[in-house]
Amino acid sequence: MLRSLPTTLRATPTPTSILRQSSLPTIRLLSQTSTTSTTAAPSATSTTPSSSPSIPQPSATSRRPDTNNNNNDATTTPAPPRRGPYFVARNFGNNFSVYHLRKRGGNLRQTVVKKVEGDARSLSRDLVAALGLPEKEVTVNSRTNHVTIKGFHEEKVKAWLAQRGF
Repeated sequence: MLRSLPTTLRATPTPTSILRQSSLPTIRLLSQTSTTSTTAAPSATSTTPSSSPSIPQPSATSRRPDTNNNNNDATTTPAPPRRGPYFVARNFGNNFSVYHLRKRGGNLRQTVVKKVEGDARSLSRDLVAALGLPEKEVTVNSRTNHVTIKGFHEEKVKAWLAQRGF
């Protein structure tokens, strides 16, 4: 279509036509447009590239407050909690792998804690002590390293794990 038009009627090259050309004419086109734009604008004073407008640098007042500030230590970060010889990993959604199970037609209700790394028996003992559960209601599957609790205790266990810093 461009070949059928006379050369005087052709428009300026579009970005797609610039991409089709070799790199040398493209560089020439860009340098020609940049020189015309700088010479067309009247300059009152000569400016150097360092004094031209650039990305604003953060000032000293816009920085985050120091974490060593003693005024509000209790509100910024709590003290690191004591962890046992185990770790409860989070899943890809950054949630704990604590689930409700219903078995035997819905009569048996269980809470399962998965992704336990380390000593799961120590975790079960800590859960018994923290949640006030009988020891017979908390069991450990030694093959899968899952902790099973009788009853629905998902919210309590998740809150306890979050409090412990897992």
